Amino acid sequence: MDEQNKQQTKKQKSIIQEKTTEKNGKDVKVFAIIAIVIIIATISILIWQRNADTERNEGNSCVLKIETPYLSGQGVLYSCEGENAYILTAGHMMLGMNIGTECDVTFGVSGDTKKATLLYLSENADIAILQAAKDDFKRAKPAAFEVSRYDALKEGDTVRFLCYEEGMDVEATEGTVTDIWIYLDDFGINMMLVEAETHSGMSGCGVYDAEGYLVGILCGSSEDGTEAAILPLSIIRSEIMQAGL
Repeated sequence: MDEQNKQQTKKQKSIIQEKTTEKNGKDVKVFAIIAIVIIIATISILIWQRNADTERNEGNSCVLKIETPYLSGQGVLYSCEGENAYILTAGHMMLGMNIGTECDVTFGVSGDTKKATLLYLSENADIAILQAAKDDFKRAKPAAFEVSRYDALKEGDTVRFLCYEEGMDVEATEGTVTDIWIYLDDFGINMMLVEAETHSGMSGCGVYDAEGYLVGILCGSSEDGTEAAILPLSIIRSEIMQAGL
């Protein structure tokens, strides 16, 4: 009788061990599936973040840093035609430079610094046009612009200034349009006024509407840096035509 009890006990233990082993095997499979799901989700998030960063950088790829022997400011990639790339900046940025002289242009997406030549300096508006090799800006995308977008602006609309800050990516500063078309003695022409916080080094940066269309470039600001003078796109287009582009 005792021998039968022992065998039955061994059999029960064996069944329990088999069930435990089977349960542990199932648990391992569940944990493995969970781990795989977590890994796939993590990879998907990293890819999404990378694509988002790339899209953001490409969206801002028209923003350039301009440095001359005398001043440092901003520029906007306006167009790429033939073998050339054309860049807009504030005319006063070219202080002390002559047509044909070179300055440094840094393309933010790659961080590369290239040379650009002063092609045109307006006598009537605070604008200059630089010419560079198109191949130096292969990953850049010219600014989107339509004169009708500027025409549609009105007082109270929000605009954005995009420029490169030292040691940072593109910095966006928002402002509010306070006057679309007003004569300013300091510039001798009509400008657009925007209430915004600006500072030294932002001259020449592009100003964009809510949809990301270029509507002007920053040319100056009040002494306290709270009101910015913007050269309107309508005048910019006239100067570009004057330059023969």
